[in-house]
Amino acid sequence: MAAGSKRAIFDRVQSKTRNEIIDQAYRHLKIHGIGLSLVGREAAHLSSKERLLRDIEMFHTLNDEQFSQLAGALVSQHFLAGQLIYQVDVHCPDTQRALYIVASGVAALESPRGDQNIELRRLSPGDSIGRAGILTGVSSPITLRAVTRVSIFLLHKEALTPILQQNPEVAKSMLESLMAYEAKAAELLNEVPVNTATRGDLFHRLLSGMRRLHGISH
Repeated sequence: MAAGSKRAIFDRVQSKTRNEIIDQAYRHLKIHGIGLSLVGREAAHLSSKERLLRDIEMFHTLNDEQFSQLAGALVSQHFLAGQLIYQVDVHCPDTQRALYIVASGVAALESPRGDQNIELRRLSPGDSIGRAGILTGVSSPITLRAVTRVSIFLLHKEALTPILQQNPEVAKSMLESLMAYEAKAAELLNEVPVNTATRGDLFHRLLSGMRRLHGISH
């Protein structure tokens, strides 16, 4: 390989690594309310729990009272490097449905491929897993494992139920946001995106799952 080609590859890798380090630093600072934008500074009084929740697209239509309600329900857990954080399959019991939000550290998201797990991506502060499970009761086989020391905020599905039951428009908006997120995630992982012709069917299937999981009658 020519020296110029090697240098170009090295520069790309170096740039990618530098961007990842900057992103990690930004995430850690943002969670603690440091270096925020003007809008962020106006919300500097928020706890780290509320800041994490407000960064999750699925929750963007919630009001301040609802964010405070969910923040109060978050449970803190801590893991050492190498420890299993979260493991689920398609037959996960409804009582175990929860959203896992990374508060600090780095975790690896893995999926079974044959007789071994393949790492899909890494989760940093602000990233979360379990959106579909906590909202609709639908899950895929995945494992989340700590790469470094990791702190997690855990939101059980029972905390979300009263909000969904009392606010049908919020429930619909959250479902639409979930579908957009899942389609983007599938594209990033080089999986087949949701076909436009089947989006309606998928929406109604997930809507039925949400109504069943959270006891929504309409």
